[in-house]
Amino acid sequence: MDRLLRDTREITLVGYYGVNNFGDDLMLRSILDKLAPYRLKVNLISYGGPIPWIGRDVRVYFWTRGRRGRNIRMFLQAIASSSLVLWGGGTCFTDEDGDGLFRPMMLALLSGKRIAYMAAGIGNLRRWSRRTKTAVLLNASTYVSFRDDRSYGKGLAWTLGAKGKIERVEDPAHELLRTYRSSLPSRKESGRALVVAWRNLYKYGTTTLGNQLEPVAELCLRLVRRHGITRVIVINADSVFDESTGQRLHALLSKLLLPENIELHYDPCSFYGDKLDILAGAEAVLTSRLHVGAAAYFLDKTCYMYNYSPKMAYFVEEFKSHALLLLEEEQGTLLLPPSVPSECGMDGLGTEPPHG
Repeated sequence: MDRLLRDTREITLVGYYGVNNFGDDLMLRSILDKLAPYRLKVNLISYGGPIPWIGRDVRVYFWTRGRRGRNIRMFLQAIASSSLVLWGGGTCFTDEDGDGLFRPMMLALLSGKRIAYMAAGIGNLRRWSRRTKTAVLLNASTYVSFRDDRSYGKGLAWTLGAKGKIERVEDPAHELLRTYRSSLPSRKESGRALVVAWRNLYKYGTTTLGNQLEPVAELCLRLVRRHGITRVIVINADSVFDESTGQRLHALLSKLLLPENIELHYDPCSFYGDKLDILAGAEAVLTSRLHVGAAAYFLDKTCYMYNYSPKMAYFVEEFKSHALLLLEEEQGTLLLPPSVPSECGMDGLGTEPPHG
């Protein structure tokens, strides 16, 4: 990747940007920091609004929902002077969500641009149409890196030639999370808080609980009792996509927790730094968002992660911490794993496996 960037003067970044998604914003911040020493001209495509925390030296183009012709013209303008179009992190090859931005990436190739994927991931991929698109993009790319071993193995298997362009790298968000953790002052929180960040799972309705939130609310009650929780805080990891889910869950909890005399808060904050601050004050975390789980790990928090996608199990498998507990579903009920052994706690940041 270093050689590729040294040979590049202008780059266009694509990803799930501009919607205040916690994980994608963490990755974007880290990627921009990594690009800074190369002194590149950077263009970025936003799928939402402006991104106030990035510098003015990054030129932002805006995708407009439902305006196909306008979006094609915008994309061609965004890549016109770039020699490289780079996907900036995340599980983009799936049945349910992304197809690796197949059409825009193919348009970039037809326009004579190189394409690359940084810290990508492969999720559920059973549909032949999605598998075919993934194989085409992997083989057409100049460079591809994956953030977990399983995706890396699949990527190697599906690349017919030039396998040296496939790398295993660390998730870009992890470096930022380490830096944040090291800068935290020692502080005592008032009360024991459970932070809940639940994903809108409507696209996963055939393989998971989908948007049945009653089991999630009931699990919150069990965790309140297990951990001696006095406050529950609901946040939206994705401030756009998860908003309705967070509001519905808050409404359910307001009835369920009333007899328990538990404080309940719904915090609609959108900036990734504010979400990090809330997670830093937690006693325990319940989530179906990968990077919320990653933040909990680096912040030494007990975290319950719903296994709605392979990437959740990959993360827990990689870091092997007693405080990362994978939640499975059985007949509409979320199964609560055994308590975290008190003598174990977190395994510690010094035990992270090597990457590369």
